[in-house]
Amino acid sequence: MERTRISSGTPFEIKVGYSRAVRVGETVFVSGTTAMKDGQLVGVGDCGAQTRQTLENIVWALEQAGATANDVVRYRIYLTNILEYDPINSFHLHGNFFDYYPTGTRLESSEFTDTISQVQGQRGILELRFPYTGKYMFHAHKTEFAELGWMGFFEVVQ
Repeated sequence: MERTRISSGTPFEIKVGYSRAVRVGETVFVSGTTAMKDGQLVGVGDCGAQTRQTLENIVWALEQAGATANDVVRYRIYLTNILEYDPINSFHLHGNFFDYYPTGTRLESSEFTDTISQVQGQRGILELRFPYTGKYMFHAHKTEFAELGWMGFFEVVQ
C-alpha cells in the first residue's frame, strides 16, 4: 500500500522524526498535535485557545491527507500531570464514556468512565469513540481551572 506523509514544517518533526499525518490506503493517522502556529504556541495560559488551535491543526492535517473531521472514528488524548504542574488534575467528558489506559503501557483499558483524575507524575491515554452525533462538553473538576477557562465544547457530526 502507498504511504503518504504530511508535514506541517515544525522543527519537532525533523528533530524527532515523525509526520503530522500519515495516510496508508484509506486510513489516516494524525499524531503529536499541539497548539503551535507559525512556530509559536497559541493561547499561552488559555486552555480553550490552545484546544481550538490544536483542533484547527488536526483538521488541516486531515485535509492535506484527503480526509475531513467527519471521517474521524477514534480520538486518543494523552494526559500528563508531570511534577512541574498541579498536584492533582482531572478530565471529565459530558454525555459519553471513554477507555482509560494508565501510563499508556497496557493493551487493555483499565476503566470505562467519563472522569479521570491524576496526581503529579501520572500519565495515561483516553480513547474516545462517539456513537452519537451532537454537542459534547469537557472540563476539569477543579474550580480554579474552570475559572481560568479550562473547559470546552465540540460537536460530533455524521
